[in-house]
Amino acid sequence: MVTRLMNWFDDRLPLTATIERHLTKYPAPINMNIWYLAGVLLVVVLVIQLASGIWLLMNYEATADERLREARFIDATENSLGTVESSEFTDARL
Repeated sequence: MVTRLMNWFDDRLPLTATIERHLTKYPAPINMNIWYLAGVLLVVVLVIQLASGIWLLMNYEATADERLREARFIDATENSLGTVESSEFTDARL
């Protein structure tokens, strides 16, 4: 049943063939070593950091009242942060 469904889907959108051609059967360079993996991981982390930074920037409000409300919300919901919570309260009250 699953094979028939995949064949029906591949007839309309050749996703499996595209994945095989570009990802799974792609020839790797002979001198590929751990630095290729490290570079890929660093690029992935950079993209995640940039995307989350842009998302946080879009939702940030710079008013003192909003910052204090957020600090109180964090204090009420996250009890395991300890030092982070106290520093956020101190920063919000300044």
